[in-house]
Amino acid sequence: MRHGEKDEAGKLTDEGLAQARARGIATADLNGEVLLFHSGVGRVRDTITTMARHLHMSSSEEQYYESGRSIVDYVAPNLHFLISPDDKGVYHSQWNAHEGSDDYMKQFLELDWRSPEPGVWYSPRQMAQNIAQMIGIEVRFANMTETTHIMNVVNGSHEPVLTAFLCYFLQDYHFQSANQILELGGGVNFAESFEIAVYHRSRNDFDVELTFRGITKRLDLHETRRFAYDG
Repeated sequence: MRHGEKDEAGKLTDEGLAQARARGIATADLNGEVLLFHSGVGRVRDTITTMARHLHMSSSEEQYYESGRSIVDYVAPNLHFLISPDDKGVYHSQWNAHEGSDDYMKQFLELDWRSPEPGVWYSPRQMAQNIAQMIGIEVRFANMTETTHIMNVVNGSHEPVLTAFLCYFLQDYHFQSANQILELGGGVNFAESFEIAVYHRSRNDFDVELTFRGITKRLDLHETRRFAYDG
């Protein structure tokens, strides 16, 4: 999930908070335990914790989450676009100036394995690999539990990270161009997400599917892990 709308200082706006609340209310499939991971940036943490407090559950569970109980958030560096959160470099201001531009997103994604600012920003490929690592770890964790147990994970991240992963995933991890993700409407919007579901038939027999903007595609966990740790 991408964070909600931000202001010029990079903080979540009132509209961003409203987007997070609306996202939680509109998310009807989650029930049971909810784990939260984010990049460590305040606007991302505030988005996913607000979303979690407004998940559409039973009346008793909804009250439980709205009160803030049982909500624990963890920082996951893999969800950041910066190698070190303390060093934004100079490309960051250029990114903000062109935010929402398909042409600029296309230029960024077509860097592929090259970083827009070496030593400061991850490359698009590295960002996609970082998300693939998170997916592999979380699906494995889900598979370690009883198949009757439902576990939900909400990952909070940023536009370049999530869009980069989708760009590679939609091309079966063999990058050719940015056209496919742009044809679907461009980069991930404020408080927008893609969803991954694990369907168990038995402990060792399961399917993984990814859904984004109404399109559902099977996720090959073996290929996802191979890509995550390739080079």
